[in-house]
Amino acid sequence: MKFTVSWLKDHLETNATNEKILNTLTNLGLEVEESTDQQEALKSFIVAEITDVQKHPDADKLQICEVNTGKKLVEVVCGAPNVRKGMKGVFADLDTTIPSTGDKISKVKIRGVESYGMLCSARDLALGDDHEGILELPDSAVTGEHCSKFLGLNDFLITVDITPNRADCLGVRGIARDLSATGLGKLKPLSEKKVDGKFKSPIDIHLDFSKKESASCPIFAGRYIRNLKNVDSPKWLSDRLSSVGLRPVSALVDITNYFTLNLNRPLHVFDSKKINGNLKVNFSRDGEKLRALDGKTYSLKKDMVVIRDEKKILSLGGVIGGEEGSCSNQTTDTFLECAYFDPKSISATGRQLMIDSDSRFRFERGVDPESVLSGIESATQMIIDICGGEASEIVLAGKNDFVKKTINFNLKEIPRLTGLDITAQKVRTILESLGFNLKEKNNSFSVEVPSWRNDISVSADLVEEVLRIYGYDNIPDEPFGKIIPSPLSGLSSRKKIEHVVRKNFATRGFYEVITWSFMKGKSAALFGGENQNLKLLNPISSDLDMMRPSILPNLLTAAKENLDRGNKNFSLFEIGPSYSSLEEDGQKLCAAGIRIGGSDRHWRRTSQKFDFYDIKADILSCMQLFKLSEENIEISNTIPKWYHPGQSASFHKKDKSLLASFGALHPEVLSEFDLKDTVIGFELYIDSLTDLVAEKKKQDSNLTLSSLQSVDRDFAFIVDQKVTSKEIMNLVKNVDTQLIDNVKVFDIYQGGEIPQGKKSYAISVCLQPTDKTLTEEEINQLSEKIVLKIKKEIGAVLRD
Repeated sequence: MKFTVSWLKDHLETNATNEKILNTLTNLGLEVEESTDQQEALKSFIVAEITDVQKHPDADKLQICEVNTGKKLVEVVCGAPNVRKGMKGVFADLDTTIPSTGDKISKVKIRGVESYGMLCSARDLALGDDHEGILELPDSAVTGEHCSKFLGLNDFLITVDITPNRADCLGVRGIARDLSATGLGKLKPLSEKKVDGKFKSPIDIHLDFSKKESASCPIFAGRYIRNLKNVDSPKWLSDRLSSVGLRPVSALVDITNYFTLNLNRPLHVFDSKKINGNLKVNFSRDGEKLRALDGKTYSLKKDMVVIRDEKKILSLGGVIGGEEGSCSNQTTDTFLECAYFDPKSISATGRQLMIDSDSRFRFERGVDPESVLSGIESATQMIIDICGGEASEIVLAGKNDFVKKTINFNLKEIPRLTGLDITAQKVRTILESLGFNLKEKNNSFSVEVPSWRNDISVSADLVEEVLRIYGYDNIPDEPFGKIIPSPLSGLSSRKKIEHVVRKNFATRGFYEVITWSFMKGKSAALFGGENQNLKLLNPISSDLDMMRPSILPNLLTAAKENLDRGNKNFSLFEIGPSYSSLEEDGQKLCAAGIRIGGSDRHWRRTSQKFDFYDIKADILSCMQLFKLSEENIEISNTIPKWYHPGQSASFHKKDKSLLASFGALHPEVLSEFDLKDTVIGFELYIDSLTDLVAEKKKQDSNLTLSSLQSVDRDFAFIVDQKVTSKEIMNLVKNVDTQLIDNVKVFDIYQGGEIPQGKKSYAISVCLQPTDKTLTEEEINQLSEKIVLKIKKEIGAVLRD
């Protein structure tokens, strides 16, 4: 939610500094994402006049402009279609940094012609998405002066992250109300006066829903306004919208946008002459089409709320309007819509069609249901004031059945939940300043919740409201009692192992993150997520429409965000479920992690890039905590497709079930996440690890300790390059599983006297007798068996 301090002061009478406003917003729980002194941000950009325009000799779409900056004439190559002689625009001189990209302007040669600066679009200045043409300033703009003055951008811009429960703060009025409750200023009364209807509306409205379906649109108000002129918006209105990044379009459209941002009251205007007959609000039929205002044609699903005339659909109620009923500069008669739509219906429609609009964003979080009539009156007055014309009587369909909630609020709840003792008078003052109505009864209040606060339902919510305004800083510091760590004895084996794994990765320098259990379908397909049964029917967002087949893609998204913020060396992990099917075994508990960059620089050691062996060590460290070694597992180069085929491997249990995959992630996968650096990662399956630990414990319980001395014998074999150490170790162990206790590889050698295409493995074999001491002859016999077995199975040669 973006707003300027001057806009805030339309509602709040205050002399507070910008810094005080920012601190108060944060203390209220309205997190300030960003604040910008617009005049300071644009101080390097000046008003310039284009004194001449010539076609570029070597490019059809480029033009060479002579630009007067007030101090000098410069030549600028420009591709904007609206550039012309005599117009005034925003000029960036050499060495100026462009806000939207961070690029610094330098002298460049474009198709053989040197360009000494840049004429800027709205997008270049981070003032909106419009980049089809350069910004055009009024003729009154003074050449050479700072552009912010003539763009209406000499204000202080605040961006607040509004949580889903605070829909009332999606309008500047709601934010002002919260600030006034803290004593930062006085909330100004809204000017609300009725507009007398001069005639009966020629367009009627009918809500075509059954009683059961009526909640989809319980009330719909409309008004016909005729003989108006859809002119450009006055400067105060266009400046308001421009200051928060919205491009002024025309008075009618700008007024609806203004009410959306100012009062959290979405509206819509139709060109009355494009409406055939009366309006009907009902559900769409499967497959009906709508050409929307965003230029896209949508195929509608069954039971989406639409507004239609007698021939066509005009808009998706509460989501987006259609082109066929839209207003233009030639509009002389308009039909103004102000309605209430069910949040669940709006949310489902928006998700299914993947439409993110300001209207949807507000309706699905909850618009004040009692603002329908006041909203249409105020909007009508503004339209007449700016565009002229005369209004009809209001056409009303349905009724507002909204019943305000009443909560019995015992004041003892405040000390019980917060430890604070706040007087009844202070509680009354705070809640009334937020719009609540109170009736006192003994030591409690009967509290009527205002219609715009759909997030308040129980007394604990009221305690939170009191505490927000009273101030969290006023809670006295109290030392904690002795903290007794939670015992692990009551946990299942899997939970205990999960706890140990989590602690292990944290000690190895990983940061734990928690991400969604769902993700974008396109990204899921890169990680084996092709099962359409895992596609969500009603995703909370269009880019979170598939259950995750792996945790890695969500970690890559988190990595991208960290890299964009300047973090270069870091390691992330998460423990959670991954999904492969709807079957019982289709959900697996997985620990996944990634490393990016390398070890931090330090005077005692050399910084090194993370590689395959680092991530392998991370996995083996978990094994060692459970007294598992590489002997208990098999290593394989059979890996999932999202790993680099030459820099990754997998660990399997003896029954071939997957225990872990690790290594460098595939470059093609990384490119989809816009990651240019090497990323190494792992996936460790907790369920498989739990089974392996259980098997190891069972084996250990059957071990017999021997009092007899063990014997070690070393061998060196020359084998083909493709033979793995694991193959040799397994062959040796199988020669005599009772007597051979352990086999280890202690050296691998290539080159020198070793033939090309071969390598040498040096192994140590530990013999552990249990019933008698081995004789030299018995040891030699077993050694010969080992040599013969290796020669026969893999063609090895015993090295001298």
